[in-house]
Amino acid sequence: MAKDVSKSSPTRVRRQPPPVENRQARFAYEILDTWTAGIVLTGTEVKSVRAGKVNLVDGYATVTNQGQLLLLNLEIALYTAGAWTNHALRRPRQLLLQRTEIDRIAARLKEKGLTLVPLRIYFTERGWCKLDLGLARGKKDHDKRDTIKARDVERSMRRGEE
Repeated sequence: MAKDVSKSSPTRVRRQPPPVENRQARFAYEILDTWTAGIVLTGTEVKSVRAGKVNLVDGYATVTNQGQLLLLNLEIALYTAGAWTNHALRRPRQLLLQRTEIDRIAARLKEKGLTLVPLRIYFTERGWCKLDLGLARGKKDHDKRDTIKARDVERSMRRGEE
């Protein structure tokens, strides 16, 4: 009797940590467009991100003269079990996107008042670390008040329906 080749050996299913979100970005900025990029990390940085020890609030991305997309001011906490192999807290990290997408982003960033902010960092099913970036324009104070008001109205409508 022939062995069933279609059934492969069971693969280990890795439970993915929950994504780290930058909730303040959606409040402080109007998100115009989004991209998903890979991020180049060292070993201890990956372990800290898996533990959820990331601060996305102050981070932003920029395109260098060499055409690279760099993520600046993103704080990944030091890995507690590492000592001499630990990473720098706020080092520039390279983002991985297609050349055409980087060129498109660079052209959009030249417009006045636009910035590229990190929205979410997460791991894929295959174990790759990904970062969602948003092209953002800062909101004025009255826009923020309108956002709060709309959110409160929506919340009260949901309560009334239940």
